[in-house]
Amino acid sequence: MVDGGALRPGWWVGADRCLQCHAPVSSAGLCAGCVAALPWNVPACWHCAEVLSDHAAQRCPSCLRRPPPWHGAWCALRFEAQIVRWVHALKYHADLSAARRLALLHALYLQQHRAPPPELLIPMPLFPARLRQRGFNQAQLLADTLGRALMLRAAPAAARRLRDTADQTELSAKERRRNLRGAFDADPQQVAGRHVAIVDDVLTTGASCHALSQALHKAGARRIDVWCVARTP
Repeated sequence: MVDGGALRPGWWVGADRCLQCHAPVSSAGLCAGCVAALPWNVPACWHCAEVLSDHAAQRCPSCLRRPPPWHGAWCALRFEAQIVRWVHALKYHADLSAARRLALLHALYLQQHRAPPPELLIPMPLFPARLRQRGFNQAQLLADTLGRALMLRAAPAAARRLRDTADQTELSAKERRRNLRGAFDADPQQVAGRHVAIVDDVLTTGASCHALSQALHKAGARRIDVWCVARTP
């Protein structure tokens, strides 16, 4: 399991004052009070990280009816308020400090919830033309910083996107699934027989993780988890 001893000490280098309230920093550039006040994604379904209204439940009705093709999902934060701003700063403005902050907050969540450590962290791939246009893959930045924080191996070449899919923003869940069908491939030499975790910024309908999970299963992955920083409500 990912435990408190796994967090690499001193990997975060930043200001000594909270970026929110200027109190002394506790973690990820924030003070202890501001960390506690974040919209942590609890309670949540262990299978898809959907917010649960029933604190006694462990899985949401959707996963009980038709579970996704991965073992479990760990999404640290709810995609609202400050988290939206940080994710957008990373994704659209290449804010590396936002990547480090979000990755460490995710690492703290993974420790607290005793997530089993994967052998490989696999960032959600971008199509090469999209990667050239953007200049970076935000999922790879998160995987790299998570790997350094938790001493896990990031493997960006273990999976690739085969085609440039249409923008998913305005699509329904069913349309997203259709849009991404057959969009990924995975390298059996890297993933066969291994426990892997897909890393991405936000889990919404799960269509991208669903399609990538299918490719990883086909390549022989032994277990697949989803590690996304945030979960949409």
